[in-house]
Amino acid sequence: MDKSDPFGLYRVLDLTPAATMEEIKNAVRYPFFVRSGDASDKSFEEALRLAPQAYDILNDPACKANYDWFARNLPEADGETDWADMFDLRSIVDGPTHCSSCGRVTPLPRYVQISEVTRSFYAYARTTQEEGLLCADCAKTFTRKSALTTLFSGFLSKGGPYKATWSWLKNGQRGHHLKATDERLALHNARAYLERGDVKLAYALARIAAKSRDEDIAGQSAAIMREIEAAGGDYWNYRLPDPWAVPEGERVVYAVLPFAILTAFIAFIYGYAARQNELAFRPVMVKGVSMPVCRELPRNGDILTGQTPGGGDITLRIWNNTSQNAILKIRDGRSGTVMATVFVARQSNYDFEAITDRDYRLQYALGSVLDASCKKIVDPDWEKEFQTADAKSIYVERGRRNIESYQMDYGKDRAGRGITSAEFDKP
Repeated sequence: MDKSDPFGLYRVLDLTPAATMEEIKNAVRYPFFVRSGDASDKSFEEALRLAPQAYDILNDPACKANYDWFARNLPEADGETDWADMFDLRSIVDGPTHCSSCGRVTPLPRYVQISEVTRSFYAYARTTQEEGLLCADCAKTFTRKSALTTLFSGFLSKGGPYKATWSWLKNGQRGHHLKATDERLALHNARAYLERGDVKLAYALARIAAKSRDEDIAGQSAAIMREIEAAGGDYWNYRLPDPWAVPEGERVVYAVLPFAILTAFIAFIYGYAARQNELAFRPVMVKGVSMPVCRELPRNGDILTGQTPGGGDITLRIWNNTSQNAILKIRDGRSGTVMATVFVARQSNYDFEAITDRDYRLQYALGSVLDASCKKIVDPDWEKEFQTADAKSIYVERGRRNIESYQMDYGKDRAGRGITSAEFDKP
């Protein structure tokens, strides 16, 4: 017999002990077994008898937690053991609740869901969720661990800021929980402690559950209180300390942390962009002479001189894979004269359509700063000319276009042959 499911409650509902409350709620209320036709169909008859009880027990967070705790703490036994002959299932699940993590009996547990954001295999943020019946101490440990993991692993991944913010807000109260479930757990424990003679604790728990908006929970809790009062118990002034109370400072941290990090992240991005613009527009020294620079960079694909050459059926697709801006010159393949000068921004691409077949030459210069005319790179780092062999041909069937794709990149042996400044500046 499966020790993680000693009474077969999960098995008869076609579930595993790892099933969530949502999966249990959606489980069928009848056995998944099919009658085999044998004269003695024990499995089917057992499932038919046990399934309604299994559904009721596993849908109650307190009963489910107690059953799972019992499964984790089974006594040693040799061979196959029928635990139903040795233990009363009802007495197990109706007892005081145990924390699913540390195993301690806890009068005020919560069935919580703790989320954590991590970087997935494809670098997109992935939210994972764990749920269970926990005491306040274990919930505090897990939510803090989740917050740190989310901060250092998931926040800066794609989609991470939004998911991390939502995770922190949900975990701010020691995990996401439902008030109605908390009240039902308090009622369960009030009954359990009353049966065990701890009248004072039972009264305090019933008083908490009596405030429920659920009339059934409130009514049963009030009945427990009246029963204790009728027996002479006077515990009206007794208040059970709330172990789930989050210190004000920690509550503020959980509330402010995501927005503070987002604000700092946005400020860093804007500050970095402003710094780059400042550096780009600051006068530069070239061979000891201070030169003014371009105050407003062209947009990607802007034609700086001439016009886009046309008349052909080739599309040129230019990729600037570098961290610097580029000036691209399209020259006539025969005369070498410049037909168009184009600005290609860093980490961008642009398509030039209707180019004459093979009747062109491409030259480019890479640099960080443009001169005051915004048409020339000041002191370029690279000046090269694409060769025909550098192109990657793509044929688009539906659009009926031939695409010649070129990629600007760093490296002496990449993206064309080196040329001199005189060759590049030639009109």
